[in-house]
Amino acid sequence: MHDLYEELEVSRAASAEAIRGAYKHLVQKWHPDRHPEDREIAEQKTRALNEAYGVLSDPELREEYDNWLRSQCEQFDQPDTVEETQFEDEVGVEEAPYAAPMDVRSAAIFHRMFVWMFIAFFAIGILFEDVIEKYVVVYYAMFSVPVFGMARALKKNAWVWGAFGVVPMLGWILGAILINQCSKLFPQHGLKARFFGGTRPLTADEAVKQKMGQSSSGSTIFGWTFVALGIVALASIALAIALPAYQDYKRRTLATEQKGSTPQAPTSAAVARSMDHPIGRTEAEHNRQYDEMLGQLEARYAPANPRSANFSREFIVELEARIRAYESQGAPGVEALQQATMDLAGVRLYIPPAR
Repeated sequence: MHDLYEELEVSRAASAEAIRGAYKHLVQKWHPDRHPEDREIAEQKTRALNEAYGVLSDPELREEYDNWLRSQCEQFDQPDTVEETQFEDEVGVEEAPYAAPMDVRSAAIFHRMFVWMFIAFFAIGILFEDVIEKYVVVYYAMFSVPVFGMARALKKNAWVWGAFGVVPMLGWILGAILINQCSKLFPQHGLKARFFGGTRPLTADEAVKQKMGQSSSGSTIFGWTFVALGIVALASIALAIALPAYQDYKRRTLATEQKGSTPQAPTSAAVARSMDHPIGRTEAEHNRQYDEMLGQLEARYAPANPRSANFSREFIVELEARIRAYESQGAPGVEALQQATMDLAGVRLYIPPAR
């Protein structure tokens, strides 16, 4: 028996809004221009969809069709299908779950993927800043995958959306647009968007509200989801500002402690090293003295030692900038390093002897 409800892939208890949404979705999906190889089949499917919608969109025709379906079911005593079970829910029969079309389920999967990738991006940026800086281009490109998937499920030009989704930041904007459209599509198929992506079936109360046209709009869900994502983004920015400030405070505190520590009585070798030696005359000798002074710095100041838990990349960047400033004023490299270290760390490096 040909069922117009099955033709539109909706339940027999579907609201007028759900029927309208399913018709728009399917008529786009089966448009003959989208199926040039099977154009005849697509045209037949489109005519069938138009016929089904023409009956089910008219309240009087739908009521006549429902009465005819009841009589057919009673006459042939056919076993209940999922749609028939939902149709008979008014007399106490338990409602069976509604299986959404594959395109809608696919949209839900990529909807969840995008939301969790967005959250993971900021979490990794906080916990593993170096990884994000090194592979940020790869992470931005990854957002094109859920953008492509949602666009394909929504019957858009997925390749164009996916290509623009590779562009940093633009991929987030496109994803937000598609999430909003997905959130409006889900209720038409008995589903509701979850707060952190994906879908769940409508509860009985939500289904009743939807039939009466009182269900919450997709834009509401969209808004609350991105409020949460916005909070995550703002928290990430705050941490990105606070962490360097904390590291700088920690570095200065450590330098103060080193300044205030009680020096040990110098040995004869230490006294010999306390005298700065002349700078090497050759470039190779000058570079050797410079490298040995860097070794002194790493041994005496933890933020400059890459093997130390207190290593500070910001300190190294600051030190290099200060060295360049002194060199631009005419100071030799070893003297520039010596003075910059005194300025930033309060540590006195000694120029080793030339060989």
